[in-house]
Amino acid sequence: MKKLLSLLLCLTLLAACGTIAAFADDEVPSLAAAADIPYIDDGDSAHLLNIYGVIADTEPRPVILRIHGGGFFGGNQANDEPYSQLLADSGFNVVSINYTLMPAAGSFQNIEKDIFAALAWVDAHAGEYALDLSRVVMTGDSAGGYLANLTMTILSQPELQEKFGLTAPSYTVRGGVLTCPEVDILELREDLVNGSGFKKFMAGRITEEVLMDSAVEEVDLFSLIDPETYPKMFIITTPQDAILYEQAVAFDQWLTEKGIEHEFHVYEQQENKLQHVFNTGYIDWVESIQANEESIAFLKSLIE
Repeated sequence: MKKLLSLLLCLTLLAACGTIAAFADDEVPSLAAAADIPYIDDGDSAHLLNIYGVIADTEPRPVILRIHGGGFFGGNQANDEPYSQLLADSGFNVVSINYTLMPAAGSFQNIEKDIFAALAWVDAHAGEYALDLSRVVMTGDSAGGYLANLTMTILSQPELQEKFGLTAPSYTVRGGVLTCPEVDILELREDLVNGSGFKKFMAGRITEEVLMDSAVEEVDLFSLIDPETYPKMFIITTPQDAILYEQAVAFDQWLTEKGIEHEFHVYEQQENKLQHVFNTGYIDWVESIQANEESIAFLKSLIE
């Protein structure tokens, strides 16, 4: 019975993370204005992106680069389409990016290579999809929050681009929104050995081979972030996030101690039982409406 309850918990948390996204069938149309566009033309579904918004007969629109969650081992660029459409309805064109999942990726550095290839595609094709490259921001939730955070950190420091062998696009990403983000990547090593619940499950799916490699230490955000160059962030969390609330609180405290300007928003239950990435998975909840209105206003303030 105990094993069954643990399995049910993991399945519930997987759904919250957006990793169970395969229920849609071919008869359900995508909300994307342009779907399954290859940013690397190699036939690999990991190298596709979707664009939500208005891409024809319109002036260029500000851009949100979106990195999906899923514990690093699940999900795709169509995760939480209603949330992407909500962002688009607020005036942005949203570029939602696939990337190679663990353990196939082999390292977080390799996932970053995918993301930077997508950023280069945006650079090259902005005119075709009404993307205003003078007004670009980024969002990510859960594992995607870590990847968005890492991406913006690398973009803010040319020496990191050189270190990881990555080429920055011509445009600047002005800041972003991190929803219930994974932050402490090194903690996954401890989760692999002594963790429980979804965190242990996630670490196991990433694999010991990946997590115990010294390459993981090179992508520790606490070692990479430069207070002088770190972009402005809006961090969303809730005490009901059983997976990553403590990490979000610790990250807020660390940023504050470093004197890094940011916004940290803790959303409490009002009418609904909140959970991990509540505002991307359940956009009609009153708590989600508040979180999304406030975070969208923050993103708009970055591009004014």
